[in-house]
Amino acid sequence: MPPPKIRRLVWGAALLICAVVAAFALRRQQPAPATAPVPGPIELAAADIAVAQLGQLRRELTLTGRVQPVKQLIVKARVAGELRAVHGVAGQSVRANQLLAEIDPRDLRARIDERRAAIEAEQAQLDMAHRNLETNRALHAQSFISANALDTTERQVSWHEANLRSLRAQLALAENAAQDAVVRAPSAGQIAERWAEAGEKVKLDQRLFSIVDLRRLEVEAEVPASDIARVQVGQSVAWQVEGFAAQDFRGTVERINPMTNAGSGSVVVYVGLDNPQQMIKGGSFASGKLLLESRAQVLTVPTDAIQREGAASYVLRLEAGVLRRRDLRLGELDRAADRVEVLSGLVAGDRVLRSVQASWRDGQAVSLPRP
Repeated sequence: MPPPKIRRLVWGAALLICAVVAAFALRRQQPAPATAPVPGPIELAAADIAVAQLGQLRRELTLTGRVQPVKQLIVKARVAGELRAVHGVAGQSVRANQLLAEIDPRDLRARIDERRAAIEAEQAQLDMAHRNLETNRALHAQSFISANALDTTERQVSWHEANLRSLRAQLALAENAAQDAVVRAPSAGQIAERWAEAGEKVKLDQRLFSIVDLRRLEVEAEVPASDIARVQVGQSVAWQVEGFAAQDFRGTVERINPMTNAGSGSVVVYVGLDNPQQMIKGGSFASGKLLLESRAQVLTVPTDAIQREGAASYVLRLEAGVLRRRDLRLGELDRAADRVEVLSGLVAGDRVLRSVQASWRDGQAVSLPRP
């Protein structure tokens, strides 16, 4: 009989063999773990695919502002007095020199009569001084009066002549004031506002009317300082004006402010706009497109095809049914066409994905739409 130590070793080995056999049998009875499914190709629609194309690239600058008449006049009272009549009303079209209002001229006419009477009296004094001068010259020639007496007479004539000139100038001013009592339109246009009524007493330089000429308009628009170097006098602007959505109005850059606005960092440009039919009204909001650059045969893709990763720009290009990443170097943006210039990375005819989803990756297979 084997010793006890050997028996224990034999039993231990037997138990180990049984455990291994049992574990192996149990593992064979368990189902094999499922393998991860291989992803199928991405099904694309025709709208998911864009083509790199050669075409015209237009770089435009959007301008906004309020349309204002170039000629805006304030008609003021040139004399003080009571308004006897007011003929102009807001919205009325007027001709140049058309009667707008009348200021009571009675005080002004009395002043004219006073000046004329003073001139007549002074003229009589001057005539008498001339007669005295002639007499004194004859007496001086005969040595009956001194040279000083003759000089005094000559000075009296000069004084009356100067006084007469002053009175005549005062008469001219009084006559001008009487003419100014009749208020007339300084130029053709439309009355925008009226600030006085008949019966009111008005002061000198008090505002009575505002007149605008709608035949020539202007828009003050701000341009970023980064784009102002491309803006030049004479460039054309296509305007859309509120109330005329289906109609374009052409304007021209006429002036560029020499100073940059310290607050906004922009420069004001002044765009003229002809309005011969006077359809556009002053104060209307306008949005315009200023063409900065136009080039032909430029390779572009839609902006929604461009993907960003840090400072890099890329697209997913279709190559034999597989997506491939292509890094790009981009140029100018055509905002109107919503396309961007491709300087390198693609050639004309390349197909790229647009509106790329986050799950789409380089190397994935795709299923193309049927023609």
